[in-house]
Amino acid sequence: MQPETGTRWQARGAWSAGITLFALETAQSVLLLPLLLRWMPAVDVTLWISLTAGLGLVNAAASAYALPLVRAVAGRGAQAAAPHNWRLLCQREDRLGAALLLSLQALFAAVLAWQVPAFAWQGAAAVLVLFAAMHLRLTALNRFVWLNGMGQVGRDKQILLKASAVTLTAALVLAAATGSVLGLALASALGAVALRWWAGQATRGFGHNPQGQPATWPARREMVGLLLLNLSGYLNLGTDVLVANQLLPTKQAVSYAFWSRALMSTCLLAGLYTQIRFPAWAQADAAVLRTELHAAVSLPLLLPPLALLAYGALSLTDLGATLCLLPWWMFTVMAATAGLACAVVVSGQVSTSRGAYAFLFPSAAVACTAPALALASAAWAQPLAFVFGYAAANALLAAINLWHARQTLARPGIA
Repeated sequence: MQPETGTRWQARGAWSAGITLFALETAQSVLLLPLLLRWMPAVDVTLWISLTAGLGLVNAAASAYALPLVRAVAGRGAQAAAPHNWRLLCQREDRLGAALLLSLQALFAAVLAWQVPAFAWQGAAAVLVLFAAMHLRLTALNRFVWLNGMGQVGRDKQILLKASAVTLTAALVLAAATGSVLGLALASALGAVALRWWAGQATRGFGHNPQGQPATWPARREMVGLLLLNLSGYLNLGTDVLVANQLLPTKQAVSYAFWSRALMSTCLLAGLYTQIRFPAWAQADAAVLRTELHAAVSLPLLLPPLALLAYGALSLTDLGATLCLLPWWMFTVMAATAGLACAVVVSGQVSTSRGAYAFLFPSAAVACTAPALALASAAWAQPLAFVFGYAAANALLAAINLWHARQTLARPGIA
């Protein structure tokens, strides 16, 4: 049995599946929060917010090898079969990814223990269940490397979409039935099991054709650089709710998490865009790619005024008393930070698609300072001012990544 060609899957609508997936993921991380406040105490909701802040570590672990492998497979040209050595490389992905994720989970657990000194048994069980679900999700993402490398960029979105629907449905049922974070963790585990099974089914027929070029494992220096970049990206974009839970009153922290995740969901759209375009970018003409880059980083400039309109409209409804507890200036800074983060994602991936990594270490160094800048801003001014730390880090990151992307596309020899 041979896998289907990339053209067919692209024609099926990678974008429509991706946008629907984005809607479901936003419903889980953002729209579910007001309902959780009805089913459980606000303290438990903030605990769940802290726990789910660790989900970004899955992508961080996979980042060390995923995109270089996609590039290696896509670089073989139009072939109907996966490389014959894909199973060996997939096993290597699973081993390395599991080791990386376990290390990151240990560090994250230490942060949780510091923030929540005494866990109830349900909270401790939720941590263990969620950590197991993260490993299942990682192995599914490892399978998607081969689908994306072969141009089947819509297929993984369809699988993620179905698994996300399972998770959301289970969360609505179990959260209402149990009124605890353990119910939410069990819902995540059910979604992860479904995701892993469907991902395995999608790649079942791969690896039976001994012909064609093998895929190569990425160089260690490249993997280290990408891992550092994505870990620093997690510190930059994934830790703000943890800082908010530490500095703000409980209800205001929930309000912050709602808007932070709503605004940062635009980064998911940017990430979806780069993932779908990444195989084409690896071979695109430099002039065309430069025009696409400028358009993609300009669109996020519309985010602050649009976000302020949405914030003002929601503040006039009954939900305003629960979800609109932030001052307008703080919300404006959050929206600007989200727009800058989108520009960082797009420009960084443009450089990566051409195998240019000069931006990695400067970007990683700046991104790692974001939580420290946030805490320093809060200590110097007031707790709400921590948002300025994240804004400053992302402004500098956008400048660095865009400059390097432009330099990469201007190099002689780049088609």
